[in-house]
This record gives sequence, C-alpha cells and structure tokens, in this order.
Amino acid sequence: MCSPAHSRPLDLTFEFVAVVGPDGKKKRFAVGTRAGFAVERFNKLIPNDSKPVVCIQAYKEGEEPIEYGPDVELYLYDNSWTLQCVSECKPPHQTNKRVDQITQQ
Repeated sequence: MCSPAHSRPLDLTFEFVAVVGPDGKKKRFAVGTRAGFAVERFNKLIPNDSKPVVCIQAYKEGEEPIEYGPDVELYLYDNSWTLQCVSECKPPHQTNKRVDQITQQ
C-alpha cells in the first residue's frame, strides 16, 4: 500500500521499533506500523483487570512527550527517545449518592 504524498519517508535506519508495554516489557513492531495496531496488540495481551492502553507516546527526559494518534506510523526519532504505552487512568468507583437515596426510598 502506498503512503500518502504528505507522509515523511520512512527512515530505515532501524528495522523495527520497540515499544515499552504496560508491564515494562518491550514489544517489537516493524517500522511504519500504525500506532493503533500496536495499541490493539497490547490491549489483547494485558489481563482483563488491567488499565487499557489508550495511545503510544515518545518519551525523552526533559522533553514534552509526543503522543501518536491511531493512524500515525511508529517511528523512533533517535536512540535518546523511548516509545511507551499510555494507559487509561480509571477514577475510583464513585456512587451517585442522589441515585442511591432515591432507590432506597
């Protein structure tokens, strides 16, 4: 499948990109793999009670993280950046007191 004309050419310096999963283990993907595919793979591998992965981000100490949308190709800028999963933050379970009061009456 051809890349859109506005896409940057793939840097084949790296044959694959490693993404750190929610468990801290690295999983390898071919350069150019869509971030959404990587998110789906990680979510299929994590236990049901774990927080789901919502996106992939490039991280470098002292820099603002770069989040990859689902259609963006995974790409490593250089060895000083790390690709990692971002998991959903689940707020603590809260009950709706008003609904609880109504149902108890």
